[in-house]
Amino acid sequence: MKDIHGKRYLLTYIIVAVLMVLCLNLSITNGFDFPYPFYRTIIWTVIITLLFSLWAFYKKIDIIVLAAFIAIIVAVYIRDKQELISAVDFVKNMAIWASLYMNNSVEYSAAYAQILLFCIYILTGFIMPFLIIRWKQTFIPIVAGLLVFVVQWYGFVDEAIYYMVVFAAVAVVLMALRTYERQQRVKSKDALSNWVSMGGIISAAAIAMTMIMPMDIEPVSWQWLNDKIVQTFPVVREWRGGDRAHPLTSVDLSGTFDLSETGMQRSQKFLGGPALQDDSVALIVHSPQKTYLRAVAYDIYDGRGWERSQSKWYAYNDGAAMDNSFARDVETYKIKITVEPADLHSNTLFVPWQPWAIYKQDGGQYYGSDAYEIMNPEGRMREPYTAESIVPIVDVDRLKASGYNYPLPIMNRYLQLPQDRISDRLKQEAMKITEKYSNPYDKVKAVESYLRQFPYTLDVSYTPRGQEFVDYFIFEQKQGYCVYYATAMAVMLRSIGIPARYVTGFVMPDEPVESDRYEITNSQAHSWVEVYFSEFGWLPFEPTPAYAASQFGETITGDAVAAGNYNDYYQQYMDYMNQLNQTTGNYDPSAQIDVVAPAEPPETNWWPTVLWSAAALIAALLMRITYVWIIKWRQRNIWRRSEYRDGILTYYDIICRLLEHWGLSMWPGETPAEYADRVCRYMGSQRFKELTDIFQRARYSQQSMTKAELEQMSEYYERILESIREQPKTYISYIWRRYVLNAI
Repeated sequence: MKDIHGKRYLLTYIIVAVLMVLCLNLSITNGFDFPYPFYRTIIWTVIITLLFSLWAFYKKIDIIVLAAFIAIIVAVYIRDKQELISAVDFVKNMAIWASLYMNNSVEYSAAYAQILLFCIYILTGFIMPFLIIRWKQTFIPIVAGLLVFVVQWYGFVDEAIYYMVVFAAVAVVLMALRTYERQQRVKSKDALSNWVSMGGIISAAAIAMTMIMPMDIEPVSWQWLNDKIVQTFPVVREWRGGDRAHPLTSVDLSGTFDLSETGMQRSQKFLGGPALQDDSVALIVHSPQKTYLRAVAYDIYDGRGWERSQSKWYAYNDGAAMDNSFARDVETYKIKITVEPADLHSNTLFVPWQPWAIYKQDGGQYYGSDAYEIMNPEGRMREPYTAESIVPIVDVDRLKASGYNYPLPIMNRYLQLPQDRISDRLKQEAMKITEKYSNPYDKVKAVESYLRQFPYTLDVSYTPRGQEFVDYFIFEQKQGYCVYYATAMAVMLRSIGIPARYVTGFVMPDEPVESDRYEITNSQAHSWVEVYFSEFGWLPFEPTPAYAASQFGETITGDAVAAGNYNDYYQQYMDYMNQLNQTTGNYDPSAQIDVVAPAEPPETNWWPTVLWSAAALIAALLMRITYVWIIKWRQRNIWRRSEYRDGILTYYDIICRLLEHWGLSMWPGETPAEYADRVCRYMGSQRFKELTDIFQRARYSQQSMTKAELEQMSEYYERILESIREQPKTYISYIWRRYVLNAI
């Protein structure tokens, strides 16, 4: 029955499919921001969708299309195997280029762009017609299309909202067509009126709900769930409405922290020279243990000093969660400290490790950069604030196995060096130090240990004019303070292809003045290095020998633990810092000093997540099944109360669908009588032929139909269902198609 009626509405379905695919393709093309002509998108969409629509309707050409596709692949392979390999490589490179292009990491490529769009047009032109025409789906194509528009809109494709409106209008036509076709099958006199009344009720309900909604409603805030989502899917930061949705167009960096304020340096742009000891208090920190306080990260080195590139800055509300550089599968935990600014004129907020959230006393906003720097937008920070940071649980074996497959944006930004100023002997020295090690972690530790052999002093001369800062330090001056060691380590690592950056801030004193109160003076200003590890993230390293391993942490006091400010993993962080900085002299990974390892962190238990996901999926299926069951229950009640003729036509149509599910579908051009003969031969019973005679009289004659004839249809329908239930595999398939896909 379905094939007989299908041709009547084929043209309408094709028009619907073309319009829906056209809305998707125009929005997607606009999202890529390719300079692709508007009219070409329309022409290609219409041609491709029309061809796939005809294929979706005429199932007989499946074998022809499949055979032609295989023949083309085989022909290309026989002619030149390398061409096929090159085509596959081209597709891989195109996918990589597309992801990098969307992140503004590579330039536009016309060759990649046009092929990519053509592939997208083929994909959308194939999926939509097959869902709508062949598989008779309504819910799936509409929801899938709307999800594409929503994701695009959240990704700042403003035009997506307009294409979505048109798509929704076409979707309403599709739903109306489905309803009208279903009721025409049973020759219902109320087909049009039913659709109009139902559409009117739904529209009126939607308008009424919109009118009664309060205008000043506030969004529901669930901070724990927000943190979990951001940590698991950092990309939501870049979406519309996310904390990182709108990069700030300009940020005044004039008040950010600089070592020159502490007497350590003249300027970060001109390194070197004697450093001053200034014991005035800069900060007061409440913390159960000593740690580093991170301030500014520098990425551009010019041979004389450091500068900052144009980082992306974002505005965060008080307590809003930031993301972090660590890979998703890296286990982390949080630590908190409270900072009271003293005699320090800076708008920089000092935080340990990588910031997660800032809690200001006034509850205002704060700014965060993509290099994890934090600043107060109102100027100098005068009031205390609480900094919550993310700390990773480090697996050294994983770092050794991380490899050199760094993301392109990381390489572009953190492998930068002024090649005309870096001497060959410095590069050769870096190679010599690291040549016997095969992994990035051991190479980093080798450079760090090499630098820790140089004497530490604050009384050094200025770098002679015309000489590169690190070359002069390594080969001539051979002594210095933290600025020298950190710069040298970052430059040497970059010269051997390992991303590194120069970081400044403070290191807390060994002991608090009382309880958990630390007074940090300007003389404790410090610089160190952060190194990027593939599939892990940024980690700090300490090349300055004045900062011994023992200075990085004592055990947490019992009072601090009891206070609930830190968890047990904090000690693991300090032990990790100790392990990174305890080795001096020539580094040999096979002869590391043994340390008392902390208790192994508990393995992540994925079962709750799996069970909750399974429960959510089952709940969704049950809701869908319940919804479809209610609809069909209401329909059966309507059939029973309606005229016998309508009920007979409806039952016969459903019986034909059940038989089709059983593999007995009506062939194109086959009459109902011929179809009944074939079914009866298969079943070995003439019962279906009798029902077909009743159906033909109800459909094509004006004779009065009786209740007994309707009951015959109902009994046969129940008998077919009983036969299906006796075959578990067939019954499960029936349940899926009837109550999930709503296809029977």
